[in-house]
Amino acid sequence: MKNIKIAFLHNTLKHYRRDLFINLSNNFYIDFAFLKKINNEDKLNLIHVSELWKRKYHLIVTGIYPEFEYAPKVLVTLLIFKIKNVPIIGWSEFWNWPKVNFSDKVRHILYYIYFFLALKFLDGLIVPSRKSFDYFYKIGFSSKPIFIIPNTTDMHPPDELRTKRLKDMLKLKGKKVILYLARVDRQKGLEYLIKAYAKLQRERNDVFLLIGGKIEPKYKKKIDYICNILHINDYKFIGYVPNQVKNLYFNLCDVYVLPSLYDPFAITVVEAMMCGKPIIVSKGVGASDLIINEYNGFIVNVADEEELYLALKKALDPSIARKIGKRALLTFHKKASIEVVTNNFIWLINKMSLKCH
Repeated sequence: MKNIKIAFLHNTLKHYRRDLFINLSNNFYIDFAFLKKINNEDKLNLIHVSELWKRKYHLIVTGIYPEFEYAPKVLVTLLIFKIKNVPIIGWSEFWNWPKVNFSDKVRHILYYIYFFLALKFLDGLIVPSRKSFDYFYKIGFSSKPIFIIPNTTDMHPPDELRTKRLKDMLKLKGKKVILYLARVDRQKGLEYLIKAYAKLQRERNDVFLLIGGKIEPKYKKKIDYICNILHINDYKFIGYVPNQVKNLYFNLCDVYVLPSLYDPFAITVVEAMMCGKPIIVSKGVGASDLIINEYNGFIVNVADEEELYLALKKALDPSIARKIGKRALLTFHKKASIEVVTNNFIWLINKMSLKCH
């Protein structure tokens, strides 16, 4: 399949897409153009976007982003290859009209025009969730194919000995660990988990809340204030967790919770599934459609601390947790493993590139 030449245009190289891009490069000839500077440790075929415009391809795959800064280069790429009659597939995660905080109304209007022009130029669209599918279908992208392919992860299976050492270092022996691993800011809904945790802690003294992720200082002050008012103890901020050790944190926890107000996808849901953990997510998380409530995880309403509290009680029941965790792992292997996602992309690329033959 190396006779099929493809170009991928993306803003940056996310860690969880490295293995996917390597696998695809082993099956097709692919040039990658990233709009931000990256460290090319994986020896991908990197070219500048202006060089991409000059070359011949059978298929273009480009990100469609809610950030205005990428609009000009994405739009030029779409226009050039539309004129060349090359099939173009968009790739987007979001499922809600992005908040564009422009005081300049002209720029806001230009962004609106860019977004809908971009959709007009596409021959198909890749989205990671049913939420994204429904969103794009609703705003008018209904006459062209939309393919749902969840994001996958490059995370390796956790090492049990290293997990035990980490748990000992954090002094969590004998504790039921509730893990939150995401940015510590308002959008991720941590305050609602904190309030649910306060209720849980009044009933049992063997729980511990571990909070990982890049910290927004003002929001952390708010969380500390809530914890103080509600007399919460047994919680810890651990800050940013490097990708190389995320698997250890997922492995040591008893339940993973992500109560986001809005999250385009959330790769951490897939990573927790890979470790066979019960997961609680809000309906604001794009990856929630990988979960069937009370079968392989729990789904709660956005900003609902009572539902979070009840889900935590169930998820920490050992008999329920074992079943939920096993089903979550099975879901990962069936829908979001690197093998499944790679094969779905190979099928899609072959299907769409045929339009150029």
